[in-house]
Amino acid sequence: MRKESVPAHAPFPPFARAPFALFLAIAILVPTAFARAETPWSISSPATSFPGDCVPVFFTSTAPLSSGSVTLKNSKGATVARARAFAAPPSAHSSARDTAQDAGPTAEIANRLVALLALPSTTVPGSYTLDAFALSGTTAITSRSSITVARRAFSEEKIELNDANSSIKGNIGPERLAQIESLNRLLARFDSSAPRFAGPFKAPVAQTRHTAEYGDRRTYRYSSGKSELGIHFGTDYGIPTGTPVFAAGDGTVVMAESRISTGWTVVIEHLPGVYSLYYHLDALTCSAGESVRTGTLIGRSGMTGLATGPHLHLEWRVNGEAVSPAWFLGKTIY
Repeated sequence: MRKESVPAHAPFPPFARAPFALFLAIAILVPTAFARAETPWSISSPATSFPGDCVPVFFTSTAPLSSGSVTLKNSKGATVARARAFAAPPSAHSSARDTAQDAGPTAEIANRLVALLALPSTTVPGSYTLDAFALSGTTAITSRSSITVARRAFSEEKIELNDANSSIKGNIGPERLAQIESLNRLLARFDSSAPRFAGPFKAPVAQTRHTAEYGDRRTYRYSSGKSELGIHFGTDYGIPTGTPVFAAGDGTVVMAESRISTGWTVVIEHLPGVYSLYYHLDALTCSAGESVRTGTLIGRSGMTGLATGPHLHLEWRVNGEAVSPAWFLGKTIY
Protein backbone atom coordinates (compact mmCIF):
# COMPACT_ATOMS: atom_id res chain seq x y z
CA MET A 1 0.00 0.00 0.00
CA ARG A 2 1.35 3.40 -0.96
CA LYS A 3 1.65 6.05 1.79
CA GLU A 4 0.51 9.56 1.03
CA SER A 5 2.81 12.37 2.13
CA VAL A 6 1.42 15.43 3.89
CA PRO A 7 1.96 18.61 1.85
CA ALA A 8 4.23 21.25 3.43
CA HIS A 9 1.37 23.74 3.47
CA ALA A 10 -1.16 21.39 5.01
CA PRO A 11 -2.90 22.61 8.21
CA PHE A 12 -1.98 21.20 11.64
CA PRO A 13 -3.87 18.06 12.55
CA PRO A 14 -6.91 18.75 14.76
CA PHE A 15 -5.18 17.38 17.91
CA ALA A 16 -2.34 19.97 17.51
CA ARG A 17 -4.39 23.06 16.74
CA ALA A 18 -5.45 23.96 20.33
CA PRO A 19 -1.93 23.85 21.87
CA PHE A 20 -0.57 25.90 18.99
CA ALA A 21 -3.30 28.50 19.38
CA LEU A 22 -2.51 28.78 23.12
CA PHE A 23 1.20 29.14 22.41
CA LEU A 24 0.51 31.83 19.81
CA ALA A 25 -1.68 33.78 22.25
CA ILE A 26 0.95 33.67 24.97
CA ALA A 27 3.67 34.72 22.53
CA ILE A 28 1.63 37.77 21.55
CA LEU A 29 0.13 38.80 24.91
CA VAL A 30 2.98 38.20 27.36
CA PRO A 31 5.35 40.82 25.86
CA THR A 32 2.42 43.26 25.74
CA ALA A 33 1.63 42.62 29.38
CA PHE A 34 5.25 43.22 30.35
CA ALA A 35 5.36 46.36 28.25
CA ARG A 36 2.33 47.75 30.07
CA ALA A 37 3.48 46.77 33.56
CA GLU A 38 4.12 49.76 35.82
CA THR A 39 5.82 50.16 39.18
CA PRO A 40 3.02 50.27 41.77
CA TRP A 41 4.70 53.12 43.67
CA SER A 42 7.02 56.06 43.15
CA ILE A 43 9.01 58.49 45.28
CA SER A 44 10.12 61.77 43.74
CA SER A 45 12.15 64.73 44.99
CA PRO A 46 14.21 67.57 43.49
CA ALA A 47 17.87 67.09 42.69
CA THR A 48 18.92 70.54 43.92
CA SER A 49 17.87 72.85 46.73
CA PHE A 50 19.16 75.83 48.72
CA PRO A 51 19.68 76.64 52.40
CA GLY A 52 16.42 77.99 53.80
CA ASP A 53 14.23 76.13 51.31
CA CYS A 54 12.02 73.08 51.74
CA VAL A 55 12.69 69.83 49.91
CA PRO A 56 9.29 68.39 48.91
CA VAL A 57 9.21 64.59 48.66
CA PHE A 58 6.18 62.95 47.05
CA PHE A 59 5.08 59.36 47.68
CA THR A 60 2.47 57.84 45.35
CA SER A 61 1.17 54.28 45.24
CA THR A 62 -1.58 52.18 43.72
CA ALA A 63 -2.17 50.81 47.24
CA PRO A 64 -2.88 52.83 50.39
CA LEU A 65 0.13 54.27 52.22
CA SER A 66 -0.07 54.45 56.01
CA SER A 67 3.08 56.43 56.87
CA GLY A 68 6.25 57.87 55.43
CA SER A 69 9.39 59.77 56.35
CA VAL A 70 12.54 61.25 54.82
CA THR A 71 16.05 61.67 56.21
CA LEU A 72 18.84 63.87 54.89
CA LYS A 73 22.40 62.68 55.51
CA ASN A 74 25.71 64.37 54.79
CA SER A 75 28.75 62.80 53.10
CA LYS A 76 29.81 61.28 56.44
CA GLY A 77 26.45 59.56 56.92
CA ALA A 78 25.32 61.84 59.75
CA THR A 79 21.64 62.85 59.82
CA VAL A 80 21.22 66.61 59.36
CA ALA A 81 17.43 66.82 58.85
CA ARG A 82 14.35 64.61 58.84
CA ALA A 83 10.63 64.97 58.26
CA ARG A 84 7.44 62.94 58.54
CA ALA A 85 5.08 62.64 55.58
CA PHE A 86 1.40 63.51 55.70
CA ALA A 87 -1.54 62.35 53.61
CA ALA A 88 -2.39 64.56 50.66
CA PRO A 89 -6.13 64.55 49.92
CA PRO A 90 -7.32 64.10 46.33
CA SER A 91 -8.24 67.77 45.98
CA ALA A 92 -5.27 69.88 44.97
CA HIS A 93 -6.65 72.87 46.86
CA SER A 94 -8.01 71.44 50.12
CA SER A 95 -8.55 73.98 52.86
CA ALA A 96 -9.26 74.37 56.53
CA ARG A 97 -12.91 73.48 55.93
CA ASP A 98 -11.81 70.10 54.61
CA THR A 99 -10.07 69.20 57.86
CA ALA A 100 -12.94 67.01 59.03
CA GLN A 101 -12.49 64.52 56.20
CA ASP A 102 -8.85 64.03 57.21
CA ALA A 103 -9.42 63.77 60.94
CA GLY A 104 -9.42 60.55 62.92
CA PRO A 105 -7.26 57.44 62.99
CA THR A 106 -7.37 56.94 59.21
CA ALA A 107 -6.16 60.48 58.47
CA GLU A 108 -2.73 59.32 57.30
CA ILE A 109 -3.93 56.47 55.07
CA ALA A 110 -3.94 57.60 51.44
CA ASN A 111 -2.44 56.79 48.06
CA ARG A 112 -0.37 59.97 48.14
CA LEU A 113 1.90 61.33 50.89
CA VAL A 114 3.97 64.50 51.01
CA ALA A 115 6.98 65.27 53.20
CA LEU A 116 8.49 68.75 53.50
CA LEU A 117 12.12 68.58 54.57
CA ALA A 118 13.23 71.93 56.00
CA LEU A 119 16.79 73.08 55.26
CA PRO A 120 18.04 75.65 57.81
CA SER A 121 19.81 78.73 56.48
CA THR A 122 22.98 77.31 58.06
CA THR A 123 22.94 74.15 55.92
CA VAL A 124 26.42 73.60 54.48
CA PRO A 125 26.44 73.51 50.65
CA GLY A 126 27.41 70.17 49.15
CA SER A 127 26.18 66.70 48.23
CA TYR A 128 23.72 64.87 50.46
CA THR A 129 21.83 61.59 50.50
CA LEU A 130 18.06 61.56 50.80
CA ASP A 131 16.57 58.38 52.25
CA ALA A 132 12.80 57.99 51.87
CA PHE A 133 10.65 55.34 53.53
CA ALA A 134 6.94 54.52 53.42
CA LEU A 135 4.63 51.70 54.47
CA SER A 136 1.93 50.17 52.31
CA GLY A 137 0.24 47.64 54.52
CA THR A 138 3.15 45.50 55.70
CA THR A 139 5.26 46.31 52.64
CA ALA A 140 8.16 48.70 53.12
CA ILE A 141 8.87 51.10 50.27
CA THR A 142 12.34 52.63 50.26
CA SER A 143 14.31 54.95 48.04
CA ARG A 144 17.76 56.54 48.16
CA SER A 145 18.71 59.49 46.00
CA SER A 146 21.33 62.22 45.83
CA ILE A 147 20.58 65.90 46.34
CA THR A 148 22.84 68.92 46.04
CA VAL A 149 22.45 71.86 48.38
CA ALA A 150 23.69 74.86 46.42
CA ARG A 151 25.31 77.93 47.91
CA ARG A 152 23.13 80.90 48.92
CA ALA A 153 24.48 84.27 50.00
CA PHE A 154 22.97 86.03 53.02
CA SER A 155 23.33 89.69 53.91
CA GLU A 156 24.88 91.07 57.07
CA GLU A 157 23.40 93.93 59.09
CA LYS A 158 23.88 95.73 62.38
CA ILE A 159 20.90 96.40 64.64
CA GLU A 160 21.22 99.21 67.16
CA LEU A 161 19.05 98.57 70.24
CA ASN A 162 17.85 101.39 72.47
CA ASP A 163 17.35 100.88 76.19
CA ALA A 164 13.83 99.45 75.78
CA ASN A 165 14.82 96.96 73.09
CA SER A 166 18.03 96.07 74.94
CA SER A 167 15.91 95.23 77.97
CA ILE A 168 13.63 92.96 75.90
CA LYS A 169 16.50 91.26 74.09
CA GLY A 170 18.35 90.57 77.31
CA ASN A 171 15.27 89.46 79.25
CA ILE A 172 15.83 85.95 80.62
CA GLY A 173 13.02 86.12 83.14
CA PRO A 174 10.65 83.16 83.70
CA GLU A 175 7.75 84.74 81.79
CA ARG A 176 9.73 85.25 78.57
CA LEU A 177 11.42 81.86 78.84
CA ALA A 178 8.01 80.22 79.31
CA GLN A 179 6.70 82.04 76.22
CA ILE A 180 9.68 80.86 74.15
CA GLU A 181 9.24 77.27 75.32
CA SER A 182 5.49 77.35 74.62
CA LEU A 183 5.97 78.68 71.08
CA ASN A 184 8.75 76.21 70.25
CA ARG A 185 6.64 73.33 71.53
CA LEU A 186 3.73 74.48 69.34
CA LEU A 187 5.88 74.86 66.22
CA ALA A 188 7.42 71.40 66.66
CA ARG A 189 3.97 69.79 66.73
CA PHE A 190 3.03 67.49 63.83
CA ASP A 191 -0.75 67.11 64.01
CA SER A 192 -2.30 64.54 61.65
CA SER A 193 -5.68 66.27 62.00
CA ALA A 194 -4.26 69.63 60.84
CA PRO A 195 -5.72 71.42 57.80
CA ARG A 196 -4.57 70.40 54.33
CA PHE A 197 -3.99 73.63 52.42
CA ALA A 198 -1.55 73.09 49.57
CA GLY A 199 -1.66 76.66 48.24
CA PRO A 200 -1.26 78.95 46.52
CA PHE A 201 0.06 81.01 49.44
CA LYS A 202 -0.08 84.79 49.17
CA ALA A 203 1.78 87.72 50.71
CA PRO A 204 0.02 88.99 53.86
CA VAL A 205 0.24 92.65 52.84
CA ALA A 206 -0.05 94.52 49.56
CA GLN A 207 3.18 96.44 50.11
CA THR A 208 6.39 94.90 48.76
CA ARG A 209 9.11 96.94 50.50
CA HIS A 210 11.33 94.73 52.67
CA THR A 211 13.46 96.18 55.46
CA ALA A 212 15.08 92.81 56.29
CA GLU A 213 15.29 89.42 54.64
CA TYR A 214 15.22 85.83 55.77
CA GLY A 215 18.63 84.53 56.81
CA ASP A 216 20.23 87.94 57.40
CA ARG A 217 23.27 87.56 59.65
CA ARG A 218 22.78 90.14 62.38
CA THR A 219 24.95 91.85 64.95
CA TYR A 220 22.80 93.25 67.76
CA ARG A 221 24.37 96.17 69.60
CA TYR A 222 22.93 96.75 73.06
CA SER A 223 22.72 100.21 74.57
CA SER A 224 25.33 99.02 77.09
CA GLY A 225 27.85 98.51 74.30
CA LYS A 226 27.60 94.71 74.37
CA SER A 227 27.21 92.90 71.01
CA GLU A 228 25.49 89.63 70.13
CA LEU A 229 25.27 87.65 66.89
CA GLY A 230 22.01 86.24 65.55
CA ILE A 231 20.13 85.12 62.44
CA HIS A 232 16.92 86.71 61.18
CA PHE A 233 14.28 84.00 60.75
CA GLY A 234 11.75 85.88 58.61
CA THR A 235 10.99 88.67 56.15
CA ASP A 236 10.27 92.19 57.42
CA TYR A 237 7.80 94.38 55.52
CA GLY A 238 8.36 98.09 56.17
CA ILE A 239 4.78 99.36 56.53
CA PRO A 240 3.08 102.02 58.66
CA THR A 241 1.33 101.13 61.91
CA GLY A 242 -2.28 100.12 61.27
CA THR A 243 -1.69 98.50 57.86
CA PRO A 244 -4.11 95.55 57.34
CA VAL A 245 -2.45 92.14 57.63
CA PHE A 246 -4.08 89.11 56.00
CA ALA A 247 -3.69 85.35 56.35
CA ALA A 248 -1.15 84.01 53.83
CA GLY A 249 -3.21 80.83 53.36
CA ASP A 250 -6.13 78.78 54.64
CA GLY A 251 -5.62 77.26 58.05
CA THR A 252 -6.36 77.33 61.75
CA VAL A 253 -5.21 80.10 64.10
CA VAL A 254 -3.29 78.27 66.83
CA MET A 255 -1.93 81.35 68.61
CA ALA A 256 -3.23 84.91 68.94
CA GLU A 257 -1.69 86.65 71.92
CA SER A 258 0.79 89.22 73.17
CA ARG A 259 4.38 88.09 73.77
CA ILE A 260 7.29 89.99 75.29
CA SER A 261 9.68 89.73 72.32
CA THR A 262 7.30 89.50 69.34
CA GLY A 263 4.47 91.70 70.62
CA TRP A 264 0.98 90.90 69.39
CA THR A 265 1.47 87.62 67.56
CA VAL A 266 -0.58 85.35 65.29
CA VAL A 267 0.37 81.79 64.28
CA ILE A 268 -1.59 79.88 61.62
CA GLU A 269 -1.31 76.12 60.98
CA HIS A 270 -1.70 75.30 57.26
CA LEU A 271 -0.51 71.68 57.05
CA PRO A 272 0.84 69.16 59.55
CA GLY A 273 4.01 70.77 60.88
CA VAL A 274 3.67 73.88 58.66
CA TYR A 275 2.99 77.29 60.27
CA SER A 276 3.06 80.95 59.27
CA LEU A 277 3.82 83.56 61.94
CA TYR A 278 3.01 87.27 62.10
CA TYR A 279 4.88 89.44 64.64
CA HIS A 280 4.78 92.96 66.11
CA LEU A 281 1.11 93.59 65.30
CA ASP A 282 -0.64 96.64 66.75
CA ALA A 283 -4.02 94.90 67.01
CA LEU A 284 -5.55 91.46 66.39
CA THR A 285 -8.78 90.67 64.54
CA CYS A 286 -8.69 86.90 65.04
CA SER A 287 -8.58 84.47 67.93
CA ALA A 288 -7.04 81.05 68.63
CA GLY A 289 -9.11 78.16 67.25
CA GLU A 290 -10.56 80.20 64.40
CA SER A 291 -10.48 78.84 60.83
CA VAL A 292 -9.31 81.40 58.29
CA ARG A 293 -9.10 81.63 54.54
CA THR A 294 -6.39 83.14 52.37
CA GLY A 295 -6.86 86.89 52.64
CA THR A 296 -8.77 86.87 55.95
CA LEU A 297 -7.94 90.00 57.98
CA ILE A 298 -6.06 88.78 61.06
CA GLY A 299 -4.70 92.05 62.45
CA ARG A 300 -3.00 95.38 61.82
CA SER A 301 0.72 96.03 61.73
CA GLY A 302 2.63 97.87 64.42
CA MET A 303 5.89 97.82 66.36
CA THR A 304 5.01 95.96 69.55
CA GLY A 305 7.65 93.85 71.27
CA LEU A 306 11.27 94.08 70.12
CA ALA A 307 11.04 96.41 67.12
CA THR A 308 13.11 99.36 65.94
CA GLY A 309 10.27 100.71 63.77
CA PRO A 310 6.79 99.89 62.38
CA HIS A 311 6.87 96.69 60.33
CA LEU A 312 5.42 93.21 59.88
CA HIS A 313 7.71 90.28 60.55
CA LEU A 314 6.52 87.26 58.51
CA GLU A 315 8.03 83.92 59.43
CA TRP A 316 7.53 80.35 58.26
CA ARG A 317 8.24 77.24 60.34
CA VAL A 318 8.29 73.67 59.05
CA ASN A 319 8.71 70.95 61.67
CA GLY A 320 9.99 73.64 64.00
CA GLU A 321 12.65 74.90 61.58
CA ALA A 322 12.58 78.47 60.24
CA VAL A 323 12.56 78.49 56.43
CA SER A 324 12.32 81.23 53.84
CA PRO A 325 8.83 82.75 53.43
CA ALA A 326 9.74 83.35 49.77
CA TRP A 327 9.74 79.57 49.20
CA PHE A 328 6.03 79.43 50.08
CA LEU A 329 4.64 82.69 48.67
CA GLY A 330 3.00 82.11 45.29
CA LYS A 331 3.56 78.35 45.53
CA THR A 332 1.15 75.44 45.34
CA ILE A 333 2.91 72.51 47.01
CA TYR A 334 0.91 69.63 45.52
